[in-house]
Amino acid sequence: DHHVVEVSFHDRAKHRHRVPHLTDFYGFFAAALGPRGVAYISASAGAEQPSMLVYRGFESWASGSDWSVALPEGEEAVVVAAGAQCVCVATSTRLLRLYSLAGRQLTVLSLPGTPIAAVAPDPGHVTNGGPVEATSQHVLAVVWAEGGPEPASNTQQLAYVVYDVCRCCCCHQGKLALSAGASLSWLGLTAEGLLAAVDSTQVLRVRSPEWGGAWMPLLDAAAAKAAVGAERVWPGWLDSNTMMAVVTTNKSPYPQASPRPLMTPIPLAMPTAPCDPNQPSAQLEEQVLRSSFALAHLKSVAADMAIDGEDCTWLPAEHCAVLCRL
Repeated sequence: DHHVVEVSFHDRAKHRHRVPHLTDFYGFFAAALGPRGVAYISASAGAEQPSMLVYRGFESWASGSDWSVALPEGEEAVVVAAGAQCVCVATSTRLLRLYSLAGRQLTVLSLPGTPIAAVAPDPGHVTNGGPVEATSQHVLAVVWAEGGPEPASNTQQLAYVVYDVCRCCCCHQGKLALSAGASLSWLGLTAEGLLAAVDSTQVLRVRSPEWGGAWMPLLDAAAAKAAVGAERVWPGWLDSNTMMAVVTTNKSPYPQASPRPLMTPIPLAMPTAPCDPNQPSAQLEEQVLRSSFALAHLKSVAADMAIDGEDCTWLPAEHCAVLCRL
């Protein structure tokens, strides 16, 4: 008994080569699409079939571009992520295993809690040019449970960490902000390289590099419905201005595979409360707040590159222009 896995791309201009079908003998239950290949994980099926991690490159650049790992007995793959630099699998034994794209083990780390999600950026959606593009490709974000739900509100208690894989260091870590009674629905990275999360109440938050790493709300269910008439949305990617998402419903919250779903642009905005909403400056205030924390992140990346002796003269003009307009 087996299935066949097909990989197709929304942007055919970027991926012109057809990816061969993969025969699934393991029963994959999750996958992560990276810029150079896709990683799959499966559960164990008895003593003779361990939990598996399988990576398949989009193009066979060498004989070892496709590889697989059988996890040790008693260890189950739970979460998988694939990036431009590495593939990671988080397991039931609270281990985070990192591999190169060629299958070489990079490290094995212990997580403080049960793994919930992991994400690596897609360089195709990272800000073009300058140090941000290079640095943002190297990060890996992992979320784990810090314990049971909060008794008063039944809210998931989650924590996160963001690693720089190339430098083998922790960029930042902390608690993940969720709405009362909510759970995590989606985890991603913005085009500027900021960690973003959507909870089960459809609130999108982005981690700010300012205010001690506080989480900034940029979209909620009411705003999404007002913008595109959506009951629910499934994010594809986002920057500080727009989220490209698939519009779904409460009955069918996940995007369908066939026919191919359409990506809809949804404008982002912080829920500001200006003194005089009728003044023209009220809208600019919101834009400044949203652009300022994105610009702060880009500046911090440029500062890190300067410490390492690399070029840090580049900063995007679009964020600076909004600040100047106010």
